[in-house]
Amino acid sequence: MNNELNVFFQEHTLSSYSVALTKALSAKGVNINLFTIKRKLKKQGVNVKYFPLSKLMWGLGRKIINGCMYSWLLKNIENSNVRVFHINVASNSEIFLEAGERYRIPMVYTNHYVLESEPLESLDAESSIYKKEKLLTPFICENSFKVVTVSQYAKRRLKEEFEINSDVIYHGVDLSVFNPSVSRVYRKLLDVQNDEGIVLWVARFGHHPYKDPFAFIRAIPLVLRDYPKTKFVMIGKGFLKRYAINLAKKLSLSRSLVFFDYVENLNYFYASSDVFVLSSFNDNFGLVVAEAMACGKPVIVSNRGAPKEVVGDAGLTFEYGCPSDLADKIIMLLENEDLREKLAVKAHKRIVENFTWEKAAEKYLEIYNKTIYH
Repeated sequence: MNNELNVFFQEHTLSSYSVALTKALSAKGVNINLFTIKRKLKKQGVNVKYFPLSKLMWGLGRKIINGCMYSWLLKNIENSNVRVFHINVASNSEIFLEAGERYRIPMVYTNHYVLESEPLESLDAESSIYKKEKLLTPFICENSFKVVTVSQYAKRRLKEEFEINSDVIYHGVDLSVFNPSVSRVYRKLLDVQNDEGIVLWVARFGHHPYKDPFAFIRAIPLVLRDYPKTKFVMIGKGFLKRYAINLAKKLSLSRSLVFFDYVENLNYFYASSDVFVLSSFNDNFGLVVAEAMACGKPVIVSNRGAPKEVVGDAGLTFEYGCPSDLADKIIMLLENEDLREKLAVKAHKRIVENFTWEKAAEKYLEIYNKTIYH
């Protein structure tokens, strides 16, 4: 049955999701046709057929795809005997809607984010992307055979916002990359001695403030009072990063806090750290938390959103937006090696048992088959 299952998969902006899930599905015999703007994904070892568009075409949608490009796409869909469309971005789904209607191809939609009111207003124009996504989400849901969300928190949000029911399929972690045996070699890069701690934060710095890098930065001076040699590392890019850097300068943290943009081997940073922090307001999953846990790291997340759901009892939570509470939790882990080791073991076990791409692929495969035989 699986050899005849051809799925046209629309990539999500989260490349690790698109790559890992399509790779896991391909391993189960699903023929994946990946609709992408990232030509470099070919280098990731994913056994799929690529339909690359330029970033401009992807962003402008159907208006620019009209004519030859759109005809080419429809022809390839027809020739590939596509059985299911897997949609991941509602705001760029028009061509799938039209092709699905023309060729009677059903859709499965994975909702990755439900826009909700945040404690701070967005500071740049690109927030319109999120607003467009919110506008089109209910329409895509109504036209999909099955709607999937990536956590129980996301499921509740979709129900509260749009009265839409969904199935939960958690994201996974590639355990061949993220595991406790990864080298801690980056401690030398960061010039940290074995008896000194490293606290790691990984997230986007924009476009919305909900990741809240500012609470993390404001917690640093409070930790340094008790542990002055601790090194803090923030990895990520985005509109708000310049504001974060300015805050760090204002608090005189140049010796204690290091910023990175994109890093090639994120697993080495997880492995080299002693504590991982995600300070976000309303993440629908929190993949970086799961990756850190897979590497056997004690984690701290806010009491908002889905990351606390991923962590369960294998980590600590702090009150969102409260630097003093976050600092207390970081200090608790830095001063208690037994607690760090206990949480590290529980964290790794929890990921292995609940959050792998193989488990996710099995559940999507079940949904695909129900979709084409309904």
